[in-house]
Amino acid sequence: TTEIYLFPYTTLFRSVAEEFDTRSVAAPAPTERGVVPHLILIIGRSRINTIVVSKIVERCGMRHICVSPEEGEAVLLKTSPILAILDGGSDNRDCEALMRPLRQRRAEASRMLPAVILLSTSALRRDTVDAIVAKPILPEVLQPVVSRLAARPPPQG
Repeated sequence: TTEIYLFPYTTLFRSVAEEFDTRSVAAPAPTERGVVPHLILIIGRSRINTIVVSKIVERCGMRHICVSPEEGEAVLLKTSPILAILDGGSDNRDCEALMRPLRQRRAEASRMLPAVILLSTSALRRDTVDAIVAKPILPEVLQPVVSRLAARPPPQG
């Protein structure tokens, strides 16, 4: 038999206020346009998917914040991540409410930041999304997409 070990959920799903306190010490300084390099926002309801995605993001050498879709808009307004990874859920509608705030944030930035990856069960194309990664989530599929989109240069003054 194979044993599977999962990290405790409490370490990844802290309250938003606690996450900000922790991040303020170790987060890289924002660029002149406010974008924090190497900061990725992971938004989703599924704890398992969020853990898998966060481990892939860590393998890329990036820092991440994991939040639920309900907390996503507040965190997006308080941070300036270079990339947002949205888990669409089983019906691809879990993060539907975040599309408008993401569209507004991207319109303000000269280089369409944050870049957006949608983890999806279908090949549904949306105007706010830069890349769609089909589920199940595999490191060899998601990691190159994260690396490519996060490597885009930040907006210039």
